[in-house]
Amino acid sequence: MTNILIRNAHLKDEQPTTDIKISGSKIIEIGNNLVNDNDALEIDAEGNVVLPTFIESHIHPDKAFLEERKPNVSGTLAEALKNTAELKAKYTYDDVFSRAQRLIKWSIRNGTTIMRAITDVDPFEETLGVRVLVDLREKYKDLLNMQICAFPQEGIVRHPEVYDMMEESIKMGADIVGGCPYSEDSIEDTKKHIEMVFCFGSKI
Repeated sequence: MTNILIRNAHLKDEQPTTDIKISGSKIIEIGNNLVNDNDALEIDAEGNVVLPTFIESHIHPDKAFLEERKPNVSGTLAEALKNTAELKAKYTYDDVFSRAQRLIKWSIRNGTTIMRAITDVDPFEETLGVRVLVDLREKYKDLLNMQICAFPQEGIVRHPEVYDMMEESIKMGADIVGGCPYSEDSIEDTKKHIEMVFCFGSKI
């Protein structure tokens, strides 16, 4: 991996700029007028602030920019779910890939290098979002650490086939599964949904 020496970096308020020496993936020294003794690539931060990476812990790349197609006029969750259900029934690989890639590029440009990408797994979208994100994770693996979550947005008890889709998602390369218990039709089904998610994988 490339050795890097960042000069004139601003780390804290009311402190002078400093240098940061990086070897591989680790910061090995911070100080003033550091010596470039390992043929490091030098970057002049010009007094700009240097921060740890941003982490996006909850984002839905498969749903990115849908507001441009069908705005949520009321601003309510109910309308958001209704609009999304209508739109994702028309998803194609290229469509989801294009929107998700646009989001990923935007995130990287703005300093995000760790992301938990949550994609619906349901009767409308099936496992399309997982397939897209697995491909994008590979494409941007040198710039972004992506964890993929298979998310049963429309319920598991309401749609028993979704459990099999979640299992298939893990086999395709998803890292984890999520839960959406409020999508079920009763308190009993909500409890069952939660139990299925927390006990997921016991038979894989």
